[in-house]
Amino acid sequence: MRALDSRLLRRARPARLLLTLDAAIGLGAALLVICQAVLLALVVGGSLGETQAYAMLVGLMVSPFPAPAFQPMNELRALIGSDTGARDDVVDMLIASVGIIPFNVVSSAAQTIMSLVTPFSTPDLSLSELAAHVHSAVTAGTLTAEQAITMVVRFAPSYNSDAIAAANDVAAEVLSLVDDGFISQDAALDALVGGDAFTAARFLVAIAATDPEAAPAAGLHLASLIDTTTSTFMIPNNMMTAQQALTFINAGVSLGGLGPDQIFAPLPIDTLERLSHDLVPVVAAADDELIVQGERGDRFFLIVDGEVEVLEDGVFRRREGPGESFGEIALLHDVPRTATVRATVETRLLTLEREQFLAAVTGHRRSHQEARGVVESRWGEPELALEPE
Repeated sequence: MRALDSRLLRRARPARLLLTLDAAIGLGAALLVICQAVLLALVVGGSLGETQAYAMLVGLMVSPFPAPAFQPMNELRALIGSDTGARDDVVDMLIASVGIIPFNVVSSAAQTIMSLVTPFSTPDLSLSELAAHVHSAVTAGTLTAEQAITMVVRFAPSYNSDAIAAANDVAAEVLSLVDDGFISQDAALDALVGGDAFTAARFLVAIAATDPEAAPAAGLHLASLIDTTTSTFMIPNNMMTAQQALTFINAGVSLGGLGPDQIFAPLPIDTLERLSHDLVPVVAAADDELIVQGERGDRFFLIVDGEVEVLEDGVFRRREGPGESFGEIALLHDVPRTATVRATVETRLLTLEREQFLAAVTGHRRSHQEARGVVESRWGEPELALEPE
């Protein structure tokens, strides 16, 4: 099989491959028996064209029939090699297969794509790049918008090392499909809530974060996931309790999903959920001092509504508003407060105790890096007191 090189992929553009893909799937279980023989005939005697054999291989990978033992993914990777253009062609063909094959192959196609673009631990293509491939298929008419949303949702778990960013990428693609007229807003949100309730809640919060005008509709769809009649321990995975729904909203508002604060954005969603329970609300009147320069720091602050001003040695430095945070420098460096922060108007905040903040941030490398960036921008000191494991 390795006799086939990347010339096959350069010649086999997705449009041509689709002509034989449907026929390959149509062979059904018989394909499992003849596929190896067909490919061997191609290599040895050239009795089948490369394009047709390649289409049969891809068709086999997304078919609903059990895969044979010769591991077609390994063969596919060998054919592609380092040719990124060929890889993109294969991604496009696998996406298009969802629209032309008379079976529901969304899951197998998405799984095959993620396996293809993840030869090691990290995908070679970002979620937004895969979403662009999917969007192109919708534009070309080979995929419906509902199928596109389902595929992007299936891609997302592979990017859960940055759960908020992944949710935002899904939200951006869903809203783009709506804006381009491929699907109505309600139908798009319906497509998001068809599976696991906790996954859907994450995406609905991201929709509200990305497009505030869509927030009411996202909230209504989130409400449709709430089960108020079943015992908590008996609720199926496509539903949730009201408290769980509120937890997702709190996590979104407070920890990066619905605001610009980036320190918490890379944290896994389960960590965000735990932190949202640890947040303590505080209301400051105008002129109240929330932290005082020189005092010991014991809390981290997130601004929900209102405004504060930052003063260093009594000199005004900047103002901060909703979604912004302060108080991290003293906690991360274990030093006295470096500035005084005072409310300019009535301000609502959420606070996190020192131990909880440090456990979350310094225990996650990307969040730790974001915190380092904030400290450098405010204080010019790159080294933090604690390093993540």
